[in-house]
Amino acid sequence: GDLALIAMRARNRQLDAVSVLAGGYVPDWDGGDWRAWAVTDNPAPHLRDIYAGMLNADPLPASSVWTANLLDWRAHCIAMGYRVNAVIEGQSAEAAADIVAACGYARPYMGDLWGVAMDRDRSAEAPVQLFNARNSADFGWRRAMPRMPDGLRVNFRDAALDYEARQITVLRSGGSYGGILEQVDYEGPVTEAEARTRALYDLAQPELRGTDYSLRVPAEAL
Repeated sequence: GDLALIAMRARNRQLDAVSVLAGGYVPDWDGGDWRAWAVTDNPAPHLRDIYAGMLNADPLPASSVWTANLLDWRAHCIAMGYRVNAVIEGQSAEAAADIVAACGYARPYMGDLWGVAMDRDRSAEAPVQLFNARNSADFGWRRAMPRMPDGLRVNFRDAALDYEARQITVLRSGGSYGGILEQVDYEGPVTEAEARTRALYDLAQPELRGTDYSLRVPAEAL
């Protein structure tokens, strides 16, 4: 049925450890609906399965899933090569959704429809709206000045080492090995390139996104 088991019988020997490379089936997009059961490392089908799949004790109705948004994210993950490879045990559905979404450089979005808020380059897209003195007021900004670490000690499971735990050090621009290093655990990335890219992304956040902007806009101007 919905359960897979591995059975082993050993004679005259002791089995100390057994490992297996496996993947879970999730409903993937077949061109018309999420009906194509497949083993995939694309984050989008897995997040949709967390939201509305059979393993969720309180799944969302299909009408509450933001399908267009997830399909856009699915295509973006394919184009960028974003993958999720993780064994998630003992986590809540919310924590599992955070892990899967982060592998696709996104965050779960929960509103009238459930999808993701993607982090991607939108510099080539046309502005949605312009705010100026005629339709807004009380503009302000706040700049955080955190003491940033020189780098991160990244723990992840390396596929090249049969998914054994591995640690690498990733320095930010201008950082040094003799400076302040913080430790982080990544679930999902399974290659050094994936872990290094994610670490550089996290290190860039406080430096490039340390400013919060605020303004007041009447509802009729939105």
